[in-house]
Amino acid sequence: MSPVGTRCAGVTPVSNASANRRGYPSSDVLHEGATAWRARSDALTTLACATFVLVACGGGSNQRAAAASATAAPVVSCTDRSEARFPHAYTASGNLVVGPLVFVLGRTVGRMSPREIREQGTAFKMPVLVRQGHRVTVRIVGTTRSLARLDYVPSHRAKTPQPRFHDLPYEITFVSCRQNERTGSNADGLPVTFWSGGIAFRQVPLCVPLDIVVDNKPPLSRALSLGDRNCRRTS
Repeated sequence: MSPVGTRCAGVTPVSNASANRRGYPSSDVLHEGATAWRARSDALTTLACATFVLVACGGGSNQRAAAASATAAPVVSCTDRSEARFPHAYTASGNLVVGPLVFVLGRTVGRMSPREIREQGTAFKMPVLVRQGHRVTVRIVGTTRSLARLDYVPSHRAKTPQPRFHDLPYEITFVSCRQNERTGSNADGLPVTFWSGGIAFRQVPLCVPLDIVVDNKPPLSRALSLGDRNCRRTS
């Protein structure tokens, strides 16, 4: 059964606009005050890769432009969304909330043991929500990029169905649905855009420092703890 028919503690799936996700096996994910919520992810997440044609001769500027585009952070938008209901998403202590952005379970995972996190496989499912009309860029900073990546780009944007860890981005921009667009998701009755996916990791415990830019404002410093009880980073 797909997530559209599965009920989870704190999350009520409705439907899903994306294809099956890669690398997210059926698992027990601890939620606030509970031992687990069971969910099968239904959106394959991979890095969308741009294809470039380089001119063999006199290609200096074209090659530089292609290289710049190749390293550009992916953008996921309203058309890439999944759909579900998230009661208390912006007030639950187990979620990481930064303005209009929510990492569901973003604080709960910090209270889990490394063994519990490793039981999820090589990625931890962590839905992202953004309120309508906002644009949020999330960037993993520093050397942790070699140990953690953001896995939210859906399959229909992928060049390959099985990307390697280093093919996944360390930066991604979430652009929510506009005010006049249907999101199919809500948090306490208010429309939000929901992207399924999670954090791919190479080791735990791990403290993942983030820069979060909301609507082109100065970046905010936060951190996602993957079983690291000493993980702290705020601005």
